[in-house]
Amino acid sequence: MHTPEFKFEEELENVRAAVMEYGIGWPVALDNDYDTWRAYRNRYWPAKYPIDKDGIVRYTHFGEGAYGETESIIRELLEEAGADLSRLETDLPSDQMLGSRFPQQSLGRGHPGAVRRPR
Repeated sequence: MHTPEFKFEEELENVRAAVMEYGIGWPVALDNDYDTWRAYRNRYWPAKYPIDKDGIVRYTHFGEGAYGETESIIRELLEEAGADLSRLETDLPSDQMLGSRFPQQSLGRGHPGAVRRPR
């Protein structure tokens, strides 16, 4: 689901170009009116909500990072739904490392996944 943060991200052709540029191979739905965003009471970009075959949200992650953990959950849910991933040749991703000047720290209960810059 793509909910635009900026006006240019609402344009279908811009989203199509980004999908091609980044090699995204799954469907991307546009949420220009923020209907899905509001339904999940979302407040963060990016936000991840893997949903199982029964429609239950099984994991959430807000902000950047936790790529390997998120991918592991996605694979688990796909296998629970009957997908055969035995021929999958892609390793789990490692988390993106931030420079030492920008350590990842939680900003507290209201800001999970946020990054605080040193003073």
